[in-house]
Amino acid sequence: MSGTMSGTMSGIMSGVFGGICADVPARPPPRRVAHARRRETPARASSPASPTRSTAAASSVGSTGPPPPSWPSEQAVQTAFGVAETELRDAPATVKNGVLPAWLTGSFYRNGPGTYKNGSPGGMTHLFDGYGMLVKVELRGGTNSATVSNAFIRSSAYKAFARTGRMAWREFGTPRQMETGWDKAAEIAGTIGGALGLGETKGVTDNASVNVIARGRDANGVARMWAMTETVPGTFEIDPETLHTTGRVRYTDGLEGTLTTAHPFVDDSGTLYNLLSVPGKGFTVYKMADDGRDERRKVADVPHRRPLSPAWIHDFPGCPEALVVPETPLYFNLASLTLGREGSHLFMDWIPEDGTTLHVVELGSAAGDGEPKVCSVSGLDPFFVFHWANAYVERQGTRTLLHLDACVYDDPDIVEHLRLETIRMGPGEPGSSELPPSGLRRITLEKDSQDAGQEGRWRATSRNFCPLSEDEARDFGGFADFPTVSPRVRGSKHRYVWVSGAVRPTNVTNALVRHDLETSTSLFWHEPGALPGESCFVPRPGGVDEDDGVILSSLIERDGASSLLVLDARTMREVCRVAIHGVRVPSGFHGSFFF
Repeated sequence: MSGTMSGTMSGIMSGVFGGICADVPARPPPRRVAHARRRETPARASSPASPTRSTAAASSVGSTGPPPPSWPSEQAVQTAFGVAETELRDAPATVKNGVLPAWLTGSFYRNGPGTYKNGSPGGMTHLFDGYGMLVKVELRGGTNSATVSNAFIRSSAYKAFARTGRMAWREFGTPRQMETGWDKAAEIAGTIGGALGLGETKGVTDNASVNVIARGRDANGVARMWAMTETVPGTFEIDPETLHTTGRVRYTDGLEGTLTTAHPFVDDSGTLYNLLSVPGKGFTVYKMADDGRDERRKVADVPHRRPLSPAWIHDFPGCPEALVVPETPLYFNLASLTLGREGSHLFMDWIPEDGTTLHVVELGSAAGDGEPKVCSVSGLDPFFVFHWANAYVERQGTRTLLHLDACVYDDPDIVEHLRLETIRMGPGEPGSSELPPSGLRRITLEKDSQDAGQEGRWRATSRNFCPLSEDEARDFGGFADFPTVSPRVRGSKHRYVWVSGAVRPTNVTNALVRHDLETSTSLFWHEPGALPGESCFVPRPGGVDEDDGVILSSLIERDGASSLLVLDARTMREVCRVAIHGVRVPSGFHGSFFF
């Protein structure tokens, strides 16, 4: 999530020097939103490692006295938003509270911030800013043993900080420190360099702190792994065994653009699809074969609605038949990026009157290397999404439906809420606020019947998302994000979604939830005072059922210790956990498991 920074405005020099994004009207300064809290819903008593269907609900955030047990403990907060002081290599870990499944042999990798230090007294200011660090937990189910390694990704951004003690590039929410006029001149020069595509990082941070994915094998049969962020220079080759940063991924093509996503869609053949965003031009959808050559090939171009201020896209939905480019009304603001002015949401502006446009790129319509058909569905209500759960095509007689499931917010206030100042607060402190609401929801697009000689077009069956739950407060605690489905059903119809949810009151996600779409029921895992991470579903080899497997989640325990949580994906009961010794691992983002 780090990586959408200054210097990315190729071909928009007037916007850079004028400091005004003419495409975007002036917006009021950001304001902190006090979100309404729901009435308490009693929860069945359960042990810390037991699931429950309902949520403990909110007392007043501003109340005095000890914090409620659902709020993260002070020790957990210190670890979550602190510093990993040590790098380990194959350090022994302890399996406790049970035993590893005998079939669970492989490595869990997770990417996320390892430090929020930046040379200033207060450090970085936003959850998405920390310098990327990989954690590897190698699991050996047959011997019920594990080892742990961690290493900072040696990006140019991290190496500059390690060498000088200062930031060399802006991160997501933290501008570069400007001590003199020369510093500001250097920042503008970096912006110009980015506009011209010059320099090793093309003027943007390469802090690869968001995701980690497998990329098949190279020509010699060696497994490949990438660490990624939202800039093209921020994609790094990582040695899966040692976590050594072997180098920046060097694409062998001439595609333009430094803005991208850290959430590519990878189909069953290993072909990777992703987006590039070029201000003044538009989005480029590309694909890359899993042949070790790192050559991107353009699939389609999609113009920006506001060419000088593209929409921010963190993730996009895809399936074998189609990809969707979601253009929500949250736009980059050039003045914010170049001159340090704040938009309505950090360096971005929320313009809900624009509504939302979904651009459908039909992959099946391309013959060979031909241009796929692109259809834009506009006039939808404004919404904000970090993460999409799944997409699939369903055919009902003559009807063709494209279902898109996501964790949806009504607005992007969550971006403001995730300032470190806010999420480090206790429940009684002035300015403290609860986690903004979101829910697991679906929007469906239908393809019009083809008339003679005419291609069918897509339309939305509703202007907004429909909840996939009868009661979002009961089923998710009024919050859902970091969704995952079984890899067995990715890109096809699914029944179960695992998400990060909430047991309220809380200012951060603090629960793991399994939701059954057929029965509209949920199972919770929650441990008072602790902070679990994203759910990583690992299917049992040879299993058939969609939910046959385990959930892995990095966990910060109530006392601040770090561990890897292993849950039965079907029951959401704890199988065991792997205690990490020698380092406290901050809160992270996304991970993968490799057998």
